[in-house]
Amino acid sequence: MADSSLAARQAFWQAVALVLGLVATVALFLLALRERQSEWAQYQRLYAQMAGTHAAPSATMPVLRPEIVQIDLPNLHRVDRCPTCHLGMTDTRMAGAPMPFTQHSPLLASHPPERLGCTICHDGEGRAVTLDESHGAVPGQHARLLPASLQTARCFLCHGLEGLPEAQTQVVAEGVKLFNLYRCLRCHQVDGNGGSIGPDLSTIASQRDWVELYAHLLKPDALVPGSTMPDFGLRRAEATGLTAFLLTRLDPRQGVRDAEYLAMEVQAPETLERSATASVSPAVLTAEYNGRRLYAGLGCPVCHRVGLEGGSIGPSLTHIGLAREPSWLRDLLLDPGQTFPDGQMPGLELTQAEVAALVDYLSSLR
Repeated sequence: MADSSLAARQAFWQAVALVLGLVATVALFLLALRERQSEWAQYQRLYAQMAGTHAAPSATMPVLRPEIVQIDLPNLHRVDRCPTCHLGMTDTRMAGAPMPFTQHSPLLASHPPERLGCTICHDGEGRAVTLDESHGAVPGQHARLLPASLQTARCFLCHGLEGLPEAQTQVVAEGVKLFNLYRCLRCHQVDGNGGSIGPDLSTIASQRDWVELYAHLLKPDALVPGSTMPDFGLRRAEATGLTAFLLTRLDPRQGVRDAEYLAMEVQAPETLERSATASVSPAVLTAEYNGRRLYAGLGCPVCHRVGLEGGSIGPSLTHIGLAREPSWLRDLLLDPGQTFPDGQMPGLELTQAEVAALVDYLSSLR
């Protein structure tokens, strides 16, 4: 009797182990299948088609098989996975390719990704492997991709006003001038200097993203109810300049402050020379966006109200679909400065797919 009972229990647990093994195998297969269909894997397959199967990947950007490419920068407290999708950033054959496959700026010769990464210049979420998350277009994210108009703030952070051509520091220099003109130090402290009425701005860029900084400068009491900061009536260019300067006020752990690290000699790789004869077929992979989610992720509710939710810095969008045609909304999103020259809305540098999704959502607001 005992032997038969023991045999029955053994058979039962063997059956359980077999079932669990089968479940785990199926789960792993489904996860592998899902990963193969992930956004980054599709980009890598398309890159392989565009660049050819005999690519010569660098040590930091291997593309021999689908995989997440990671740049680990312990000295900069960063992990950047941007090259997972931006595979052609140092590939001369991709000079004429669309994003994210195009060869990047010749500045990479003096700013090699394997030493500095990507987010130190562009911001965004370096650990992410989806387009929305890496660009900071997910509701609740702090790290946002910087528009080109504000990227010089990161150049200034490392090189200062003296180490760069005037054209590359003009926006930050204008922000410094305005910061002094409006006597911001009467209320705010920067590195121990100034007043104590307002918050310390020494590391404000590590606490607020550029959208929040820009919006607060335009209408302080709308973003922070009861704020004692006066409304200076800033226009787009002034708010952009001040935002650019405030973005240089970053926690030292998030920027390059080590002079020896900056001065480290760099050999410019030959692969970073621009190829004038490159001819690459355009990408056929188009990202799909949810307009409502994108609207929230881009920080639009900071300034605009829909129904009872959102801010009051910009006009209410509750019935914007009745008031404006889709073509007008498209033009505004692509180039706010052209549509509203005297307005305050910043350029968001949206892709055509992002604009289309936002236009569809805004047109539905009736």
